[in-house]
Order: sequence, then structure tokens, then C-alpha cells
Amino acid sequence: MALENKINIKTVDVSKVNFFIPLCYENALITYGDTVKLEFRTGFISAWDFNYIEKKDSEKMGETIFDNYNLLDSMSKYCNLHCKFVEISKVDELLEIIDSNLQKKLPTIIHIDSYYAPWSPIYGRTHTDHVGLVCDHNKKKKEIYIIDPGNSSEIKIINYDFLAEASKFYLYMDISNVTNKSKDFLKLYYFSNETKIKFITKIKDFAYTFKNKFSPVKEFENPNDVNNVLDSDMVIQIRKIIVGRNLFLVYLDSIKEEEKQFEKVIELLTVSISKWNMIINLFVKLAISGWSNNINEKIANILYNIAEIEERAYEWLLKYIEDFNYNEKFEIIVENLQSYPLDLTKYFNNKGFTEESCIQNLDFTQTGEYFIVLKQFCNERIQINDIEFKINIQKNLDNIVCLGQEIIVSTNKIFKGICILCASEWGSNYDDIIINSGDNNYDVCINAFNISIIDQKDSIYFGKTISADGKCINEKAALTFNKYLFNKGINIERISLPYSPNLHIIAITFLL
Repeated sequence: MALENKINIKTVDVSKVNFFIPLCYENALITYGDTVKLEFRTGFISAWDFNYIEKKDSEKMGETIFDNYNLLDSMSKYCNLHCKFVEISKVDELLEIIDSNLQKKLPTIIHIDSYYAPWSPIYGRTHTDHVGLVCDHNKKKKEIYIIDPGNSSEIKIINYDFLAEASKFYLYMDISNVTNKSKDFLKLYYFSNETKIKFITKIKDFAYTFKNKFSPVKEFENPNDVNNVLDSDMVIQIRKIIVGRNLFLVYLDSIKEEEKQFEKVIELLTVSISKWNMIINLFVKLAISGWSNNINEKIANILYNIAEIEERAYEWLLKYIEDFNYNEKFEIIVENLQSYPLDLTKYFNNKGFTEESCIQNLDFTQTGEYFIVLKQFCNERIQINDIEFKINIQKNLDNIVCLGQEIIVSTNKIFKGICILCASEWGSNYDDIIINSGDNNYDVCINAFNISIIDQKDSIYFGKTISADGKCINEKAALTFNKYLFNKGINIERISLPYSPNLHIIAITFLL
């Protein structure tokens, strides 16, 4: 049955990533703001943050990291939006607030405990402080119509009994003096404040301590239980760090005046987000397969890489702030491109791909897992999207696990672009490869998909990954095709790979 909601609410999902991050209040606030035609995204300006305080009395590293970002405080400071949580003991009190707001054509953000919400993925399992927006009230039927922007854009119908069980508070909103000076605040916050440089140093400090002190036995109550690991302080804090970077990207999107404005900042912070999430993926992987001896060094190297990437992002941000109209101009070359496949044989350090008839000595993920591909990928040369690649799947080693290596390019040819064939182990990677051309460097951001990506336009083949004992780990693992065209023909000296142990490079081809 179609419902006529008194307030036309257009739901907003502020997630910029392809994996779960908790954005309940952020989605609700931005959906509210867009509904009443007020811009609240400026409140995300200070969300890019990190802090680390070494605690000698604590054995858990997750208790030493946090961010200083507070959503409601930031909304108050940068948007002049004043809101607070108000507890409700009686349904009638909440209905009175809802009706008062509806008369003013305003939605109401109310508590919706997911435990009681049939449409929630965690219905009947976990109590939460989740929220939704009320858009109408039918007093005769004793029904409330709500929108839950985190889960669906469809109107949900709840009754008074539901409110009595699931709604213990609402969010009071004072929007009378909301302002929006987002560009002014950007310059003020990032030019006059050394916060970014300080927290980049903090990430390096955390990496150093992690390498020397981290212990899965001390960090997690049960290091071999995935749910226990995911519920740990460490993972919860990393997700908050990811949320902050995601929100800052949402803010940049809201103020850019041209398509490519802030492009480098957005690309590099997206890479950083992927690497923070990679740490969670590694924890999950090791909880399942067993903890390796080199995990401290591996994650510490990822953290050092994150610090370097975020420092570059900050430098690009300052460049954009100095000249708000700054924009790199690109004249992409697309005609008459020819393939120049690289021979990566001497750089291969992993054997992980096969057709089903041959599964010996494979170790795609360092746990005996292997990736099954079609027979056509076992040819020495293959064509993908009219690009020729040189691959090595029938040989002893067939891919590069990215550990910060440099690939030397021994030719004086002038190249117009690069194509990369890659895969990801656990989860999905978004990373950057640096193309070194004399005095100039090019950042080439690449995707490597594995699971849970809806739009797989860059995936050219889905295979499956199998564990050493024959169990199917992922029925839709992907080989991913990435193409990047330079703004001019360049001579390339070397390719700098990222430190990204979940990312596997299968082939690289330059375009002439």
C-alpha cells in the first residue's frame, strides 16, 4: 500500500566506501538537513583525525588509539546547529514532540532499537542506539511512519507498542541559527592548525609501538574467534578512524566547484581508508587461519604507509586551499593505443592461481588458499578489453604480493597509459601505485575487488578461492582490470608498488 508521508524525506547515505562502517547518526543528520534544505556537511570538517597515547598499564593497543572528533560538538561549532539527546519515559511525550515538529513540517530523529526492528539485519539479536526519522503520524490507526536512512529509503510503519519498547530518546534540533561558511572554515582549520602534521606523527608512533608490543593473545579475549576480534576495542577504534576520513571526504564533495577539484586528496584518503580496513581484514583472516609470527611487522608497515599517504593528502589539501580554483587540467590521449606488456617474472613472489586440474604448491594468502581461474588465463599472453597482458599462471610463481617493491622499467619508449591486472585476498583494496618519470611522479589509484561490491564494472572475471582443505572461501573472487591514461606521453623509469600484502599484481601493460 502506498503511503502519503506528510514530509517528503529523501534519504542520504554518506558512506563513501564499499564495506560496513557505522554511520547511523551521520546519515540521519544529513538526511534531516537535506529535507529542510540546510547544509550540515560542514560539521564533518574536523573528522579527519587520529590520536595515540601510550598507556604503560595497558596491554591492549586498542585502548591507546582514538580520534578527537565529536559529531554534535562539530555540528555546533561549524554549522551553528545545536542538538542534544533527550530521554523519553512515556510514549505520549514522544508523540507530542513528533506532532509539534510535523506541524512545522519538520521530521523528528528518534531512537529505534534495532533489536525490535524487523527490517534491521540485526533484528532480534542486538540492542542498539540506532535512529530514524519520523515523517508522519496516523492518530486513528495509532501508527508512526518512519524512514531509516541507514537501511532503506522505504517508509516503515510502527505502532505505539513499538515506540514503548524501541524508542528511549529523541534528538532535539535547534536549527534557528544554522550557518554555512564551509570554505572559510576549511582555510581556517587546516591552514592555521598543525593538527594534521601532529596526528601523522602519532600514526608513526603507533606503528612503532605496534611492531614491538602487539600480542593477539593480550589484545583479544579469544584471538581465534572472528566475532570476538570484530567486537574488540582495536577494531571498534579503527572503524571510528575510517568513519572520520569518510566524513571528511563527504565534506569535500559538498564544497568542490568542479569535478576534479580536491581529486588528489579524495583519491589518497580513499587509499588510506582502504588500508585501515585492510588491517581489520588481516585480523579476521588470521582469526580464521591462525596468527603468523610476522603480523606485527606486516601491520606496522601498513601503518607507516598510511602515515605517508595521509601526509601527501594533506600537502595536496594545502595546495587546493591556497588556490581554491586550482585544478589539474588533463588532455587524455586515447587514439591508436598499442600494448607493451611488461615481463614481471623476476618480481613474482607468490604462487596462487590455477585451473582446477592442478592445485599443487599453491599459497595465495599464505594459508594454503588458491584462486581457480579459467583455462584461458593459463596462456602466456591474453587479451582483455583489447589490451594484451603477459601472464605466468602455469609457471612456478605467478603474481606479486605488494610489499613496497620497485619495478625497474628498462626502456626509453614514451608511454601514454598503464593497465594493471590484479586481485585482492580478503575484502577489497583501493590503493595507489606511483609511476616515476624523471622529476615527476604520477599517482595511479587502482581497485582490486574481492567481495561485496555491487558495481563490478572493472572486474573482468569472477573465479573462486579454495582453502588448503578444499573448502570454498569465496565463490565470487575477482580479477580486476585497471586502466589509467596519462595527460601526456612520458618516459617511465620505475614503478613503486604500495605496501599492501592483500593486493596481488598479476600483470602490467603500458600503452604506447
